[in-house]
Amino acid sequence: MRVVLLEDVLSDKASEKPLDSIIHKIDDGFHEWDVEDPEVIEESVWFQGSRNFAKELFEKIRQAWGLSPVSRKPPRQASLRHI
Repeated sequence: MRVVLLEDVLSDKASEKPLDSIIHKIDDGFHEWDVEDPEVIEESVWFQGSRNFAKELFEKIRQAWGLSPVSRKPPRQASLRHI
């Protein structure tokens, strides 16, 4: 299943545990994470307070897409896919 994490959900504290669960499923290969804007993810309330596993997975996705850790925003039409 392709998963898109919306900005509204990422900013909702009540969504923290469900988001963590989704990230575990992505890491296990059950879902594909479609990231349209990495900056929205990185600046979200959820990501800033997330466990290391989410940050590590997001970094793997950025690297697979060819973004360096200091790189900020790819073109809007591009998306990251968990491989």
